[in-house]
Amino acid sequence: RDVTVDVAFLVDCTGSMAPALGMVKAQLGEIVRGEGSIKARLEAQTSGISVKLRVAVVGFRDVQDSEKLEHRMRDAPHQLFTEDLDSIDQFVAQLTPRGGGDTCEDIIKVLNHVVDCGVDAWEGNAKIVLLVTDAPCHGEQFHDEGVRDDRVDLGQRSEKAWMRFFSELAIPLDLSLLLCSCNPPLTERMAERVESIAVQAYDAAAAAAAAAAAAP
Repeated sequence: RDVTVDVAFLVDCTGSMAPALGMVKAQLGEIVRGEGSIKARLEAQTSGISVKLRVAVVGFRDVQDSEKLEHRMRDAPHQLFTEDLDSIDQFVAQLTPRGGGDTCEDIIKVLNHVVDCGVDAWEGNAKIVLLVTDAPCHGEQFHDEGVRDDRVDLGQRSEKAWMRFFSELAIPLDLSLLLCSCNPPLTERMAERVESIAVQAYDAAAAAAAAAAAAP
């Protein structure tokens, strides 16, 4: 039987990622094409299936950067996914670390972009988002004291963006989110806060479903 897997990579391309971006590109290539790729592993583990892999890659930077997002298709940025792995290779190869400034990054922008692409952009039996970064999003609730955050005022917008991601995309699509941190100590508090927001979103969705089921 045929199985489709959608994987979206959201990749931090700010200057602080310079030491790690080469490794990130190599690992992304292995996940997509290598002997240990998603397709190869699934087909090896489950007899009789043929896996179609659809991939999206979006680069993101920070609030003050002129090029906040980088898309594979500049003229059609909402066309997230492709099966053309050669085009993915070419796009990933040209991603360049630059910009940034303070420690925190504009994760709000890339989250909202993925949600704005809509649920119809996703077709897979399995759906995965991998957020690759070495820094937290803006907002004091997402990082420890002492972390430079020039836009701490964006904390509530970060909260809303994460809640929107879970309530409008992850929950309706049964989508998995994986944080691939290049600096775990720096992103730990963000991971904890995002997990808390996810619990709130799933609880709210469960309550709404229960109320709808109980309605006459």
